[in-house]
Amino acid sequence: MDLCKNKMDLEHEANRMLAHMNMKKYSCKFDKWFGVLFDAITKYPVFMGGVDFPWAYDEDMEKAIPKEIKNNTKKISPSDIQKKMKFKIGRNDKCPCGSGNKYKRCCGR
Repeated sequence: MDLCKNKMDLEHEANRMLAHMNMKKYSCKFDKWFGVLFDAITKYPVFMGGVDFPWAYDEDMEKAIPKEIKNNTKKISPSDIQKKMKFKIGRNDKCPCGSGNKYKRCCGR
């Protein structure tokens, strides 16, 4: 039974989950945050991870996370945070808009 289409899909989702965990950890001012990624079809966990380091003020994170998410009043995706942080997106990486297409064939035109 395949839980993801391929290894690259799992890596992409794990990276999105890591960005989400960092965003939530920072906005809640916690020292630790853990997450579990479940397969939507089988309902089995496919990735578990956590971030564990002391919370510290970060000017880049303050700019990247809007006030609404800090107050838990607006839903925001990890790809939105990656766009505001200065992440380098490769031409052959999946587009951070969430379309599933390669960046060069989507928003990278």
